[in-house]
Amino acid sequence: MQLMIGKKSISLTAIGISCILAALTVLDVINKGSYLDEIIGVLSLLYALFYVIANARRLSKLDLIFLAALFASIVWGVISNLTSGISQTWLSIGIDAVVETKVLASFFWIKTIMTPKIRDDIVCIWTPIAKIFIAVAFVCGVLTLF
Repeated sequence: MQLMIGKKSISLTAIGISCILAALTVLDVINKGSYLDEIIGVLSLLYALFYVIANARRLSKLDLIFLAALFASIVWGVISNLTSGISQTWLSIGIDAVVETKVLASFFWIKTIMTPKIRDDIVCIWTPIAKIFIAVAFVCGVLTLF
């Protein structure tokens, strides 16, 4: 779906990704850390699982290898935690699995939904914000010289 802003259409997926990125940034600055990235990690793992179930016959060989490595690392981590005795509860083992694999799962999630149009829309959304940030950082940098 597209959203018309002026004369330009922007993908709703790009807006959603930008909102998630903005929320991560704001929550980390305000709260000095948040659990939003863990929530995104869990959602990414669930997305990867449902993607495999829905597209089992149409997955590329590279996707199969990536997903097999992802889920093998989860299984390896759970077995390691159980045998070593480092983590005692299933909750801490589950949190450890999410923390260790959230980057890979999020990468797979973005890889499957990202198109060149969405990428360009994200760049268009963040370019004015980046320009303002660079200008403010330059002014603050100059002020600290005095």
